Amino acid sequence: MAADTTTHLICAPDFDGVATVTALQYPVGTPIAGDARLLTLVFDNGSDQHVHAPEAGILNGYTVAAGDPVRAGELLALMDIEEAPTGWLFPPTATPAVADNDRAASPVDWLMVSVDAARLAARLGVDLSELAAPGRIDVADVEHFVREKLARPR
Repeated sequence: MAADTTTHLICAPDFDGVATVTALQYPVGTPIAGDARLLTLVFDNGSDQHVHAPEAGILNGYTVAAGDPVRAGELLALMDIEEAPTGWLFPPTATPAVADNDRAASPVDWLMVSVDAARLAARLGVDLSELAAPGRIDVADVEHFVREKLARPR
């Protein structure tokens, strides 16, 4: 894709027990429409459920094959999805208070994030507001947060 993309992790939905992957709908590298069926899971009771693409993008790869058993939340596929242009929000310059109860906006009220840290957080699906890093958040802060989160028992 020509524009900036983010790799989305597509995981199995919540369910009890084990399901079996029965069909992979597209070959890797295929452009996929939003909400297109990517694969099918069949449960022990014979019912099935389709896993759909979250948005339009390119199928980057499957992490399962037909016949594989999967549990809820397991990684099934990866898709490169074009990022919507959002622009950047910069803290406003301090302005004098309009009324006694108002106060000027200060940089302390803003979350400061390095561009590399923002890109890493976007790729990993990290909500930067959950980081307890004071001041500016950099790549090391995001990496530390992810390591801590992965180390927590479920």
